Amino acid sequence: MFKTNVLKVVTTFLFFLTAVNNAAGIENPPPPPMTLQLIYPPGKYDPGKRDNGMIRAELRNEGLVPITIPLGYDGVKTRLMSIEQERFPVVLRSNYEGNTHYKIIKIQPGKSQTIFELPLSEIFLQNGWADAKQWSWPWFAPPAGGPPQSPIHGGIGDALELTLREQGTLWAEIDIDGTQITSAKLTIPVIKLEFEKIEILAVCRSAKLMPDQENYVISFDLKTIQRGTLSKSERSFELYQHTTVHNGFLKKLPIRWRAYSYGEDFRPLHFGPHLVHLSFARLRDKQSGTTRLILLSYKLKPKKKPYRP
Repeated sequence: MFKTNVLKVVTTFLFFLTAVNNAAGIENPPPPPMTLQLIYPPGKYDPGKRDNGMIRAELRNEGLVPITIPLGYDGVKTRLMSIEQERFPVVLRSNYEGNTHYKIIKIQPGKSQTIFELPLSEIFLQNGWADAKQWSWPWFAPPAGGPPQSPIHGGIGDALELTLREQGTLWAEIDIDGTQITSAKLTIPVIKLEFEKIEILAVCRSAKLMPDQENYVISFDLKTIQRGTLSKSERSFELYQHTTVHNGFLKKLPIRWRAYSYGEDFRPLHFGPHLVHLSFARLRDKQSGTTRLILLSYKLKPKKKPYRP
């Protein structure tokens, strides 16, 4: 009985104190102090390596009471940000729901917790348009014009793997109970990408639609190497949709016939015997040693007309 009366008195006093504070214009106490840090252990980003490790955001509870926070990445409550032209922020967003999720957890006083962890090579679109299908960097508060493809890309271009800046600047943001917690900005230097340029004359044979039903693998027969070298295993290249090179290539290169199939062939296109000048950049992965050919340009060679006196 005594404990019940004491509890009623304490509750009444707290209610009275809250009412007095509200009447006096005193706001609710601020949230406990927290420190958000963006961490990238490798320090430098190497576009010549397929795996550049993980970038993570870590939150530390500097207060005396537990705090409730979102755990995971969704691009809304937990955000990875960058900046374009020194004033326009962009935010990392996933183009697939499976890439983003979060749950609610508590961090005890004096403890730290990794809020989200993301593969830097993927979110920097190192695999070109294949990664751009999964991740994008739209404007956070849209100005006029289109955003860059990622914080280390200089603009919108067909060969995403080649249009890189010298560095990218990132920071993390988390919304907790209406309060935005922001980390310090992290600048990641980008190692200069080295690639070989190759120019050939070839006859394109077929275009096989990839399983995503959007992009093609173009196979060709080599006729002449005008610059660089080309191994026997390098007789095909990928052509991604939504690029000017892709659209022009399939429109200008004459198609001899189109085979419709619902098996492994995925409606291949077969081209006529036309000679094409192809210019490639060969990218080599420093870790696995594998190579990829990136189409830079193409030009159909005109057929020779018979001599008429």
